[in-house]
Amino acid sequence: MRCNSVLIRLDEFRTGELEVDEQKTIKEHLGSCSSCDESLEEIETLSEATRQYCQDTSAPLGLASRCEIAKADRIETELGPIWVAFGSGGIRMVAVGSRSFETFSDSHLERFGRPLERGAIPESLRQSVDESISRGTVDFAVDHSELPSFDQAVLQALLRIPRGEVRSYAWVAKEVGKPRAVRAVGNACARNPTPIVVPCHRVVPSSGGVGNYALGSELKRTILEHEGVDLSELDDLARRRLRYVGSKRDLEYCFPTCAGARTIEPQDRIYFRDDEDALGRGFRPCNSCTPLAYTA
Repeated sequence: MRCNSVLIRLDEFRTGELEVDEQKTIKEHLGSCSSCDESLEEIETLSEATRQYCQDTSAPLGLASRCEIAKADRIETELGPIWVAFGSGGIRMVAVGSRSFETFSDSHLERFGRPLERGAIPESLRQSVDESISRGTVDFAVDHSELPSFDQAVLQALLRIPRGEVRSYAWVAKEVGKPRAVRAVGNACARNPTPIVVPCHRVVPSSGGVGNYALGSELKRTILEHEGVDLSELDDLARRRLRYVGSKRDLEYCFPTCAGARTIEPQDRIYFRDDEDALGRGFRPCNSCTPLAYTA
């Protein structure tokens, strides 16, 4: 075997990934070629230095997850089969449906520049993902360290939307301190690598209705219905160009899915087109769902 053929196989030789005969041939070559043997030593030195740097707590945030080879497993949930990519930092990517491991790995490669390895998800993590779908809470780590800081802030804001409720893109923009970046929020939601677990499906247009979803509008409606959202009410209000519901008794207005809005008696209910309409009629925003998108 010539030096060029050996050099392109050195890393696989080092990790023991080659066939037995090929390992033996390269080992014999290294015993008689000092140049290739020195190259192997350099690769091993670089590999060890990289490993130590990734474990260094003073290294840049997210470096360890960039060095790590993530694994993927398919789990069954109330919404059907879901592929989950995970690493030491937590859940990295989620895909819904009965796609193959190869397709999911290709998606991860396109998104993060690295393929996945097939591996069994820890039972505790599997149960946590299943509970997040059935209960709507995320009490486990989700690794978004490789995403832009704006995207990370948007996805963190989504975790503050309770199960069974929705918020507008304008609300999310306000939450991340960028009240005019409504379109950018929509784009960040569309890029969410962990849908369902991190609930971008709970974000709807300010104009009303359910709106679009990266995984399809029908799936968005299915998930929201599964979580207890009254879609018929949202659709009806959208047709009537109404956005909020208020209480004549308390003089507060809310998103129509707010837990407080559900307790308003029919005779006390009043609807508003927008914040300006509600504020102009003497109503104040609910402290729970904080509907006011822009401060006056």
